[in-house]
Amino acid sequence: MRSLLFAGALVCALAAPALAAPQAHLVQPGETLNSIARQANISPESLARYNDLEGSRTGALQPGQRLLLQEDASAPARMATAPVEGADVSQWTDDAPTASKRAGADRDDGLVGKFFARSAALAREVSHAALSFIGVPYAWGGTTASGFDCSGYVQHVFAMIGVHLPRTADAQYLVGQRVASGHLQAGDLVFFQTYAPGASHVGIYLGDGRFAHSSSHGVMVSSLSESYWANRYLGAKRVAASHSFHS
Repeated sequence: MRSLLFAGALVCALAAPALAAPQAHLVQPGETLNSIARQANISPESLARYNDLEGSRTGALQPGQRLLLQEDASAPARMATAPVEGADVSQWTDDAPTASKRAGADRDDGLVGKFFARSAALAREVSHAALSFIGVPYAWGGTTASGFDCSGYVQHVFAMIGVHLPRTADAQYLVGQRVASGHLQAGDLVFFQTYAPGASHVGIYLGDGRFAHSSSHGVMVSSLSESYWANRYLGAKRVAASHSFHS
């Protein structure tokens, strides 16, 4: 009997399908997003979403570039614990009130203290604005609350506090001050190399190793320590420290 049960379990295990790698396409000279989508029998919007393409960069496909033709199952899905609009976001930022920070604020009542107080207020404002769009769907070329691509989301959030950024992730990577990974603050931009060489994905750092971004799953919160993002991390920039903010 035991041998029969073992044999049956073995047959089931062998019959169970393995998780297949997503189908992909290597871009050939002269190919465009539309021509590849027609060939794969999918919509250009779906092809852009599978690869987190930005609307204004899809015309710059490079020969040899690898494009996914279906959803990448290895990419992290939406975090179930992501806050929603109106939630207390202090746990997601580096500026949560602590005894040491309050003591430091009491000591630094001069220009240094004012600078740090202003930076903390800016971090809170950016974090609240970023988190207010959790759950907004991905949209190819999207720059509004009806749908965002990654850089459109970042551009929109910072425009809400009066900071105007370029449209694409690679252009955003060229502005601001470079920040070492050990010195990230809430409100910094974090960049990744995904579908193309250089900065091709961007998010907003929230603190505690987490960042908000618009991916193929929509606007969500992810962790920099997740292997998918850690392996693609490119660097960070601080763009808002010298700008004014709305109270």
